[in-house]
Amino acid sequence: MQNFAEQVARFARAVEQRDGAAFAALFTPHALYHDAIYGAVHGREAIAKMMVDDWYRDGDRWIWDMHEPVCDAERGYARYVASFTSLNRFSSGQRIVARGVAIFGIEGGGCLAATTRSPMARRRCGIYRCVASISSVW
Repeated sequence: MQNFAEQVARFARAVEQRDGAAFAALFTPHALYHDAIYGAVHGREAIAKMMVDDWYRDGDRWIWDMHEPVCDAERGYARYVASFTSLNRFSSGQRIVARGVAIFGIEGGGCLAATTRSPMARRRCGIYRCVASISSVW
């Protein structure tokens, strides 16, 4: 996929701008997004709602940097550093930083999608997984 770097840049911009419609438009209609904190959400509408309602309920002033995106015709990877100002009562006002690797499946037309592989089943779904570790509080 020639524009994968552009896709992950649009992903980051949509988060930073709290633009659920632009965020959801990056995914296939029946995408499955695995979030390290909020769990799995299914479909564009739920993905947009998770980003706008859940992420921004718990954090504000998001910055999402994607690094070294690489892909082939089926899968893409990008290291990321995501940070936000916490709105959580236990860490309110502190800068939270999460570092990880986003793993994307890619379907026709350049939409982000995924193949989830397990010993029990293989299925087509949406974004495969964002593997994150909450690594620091500033």
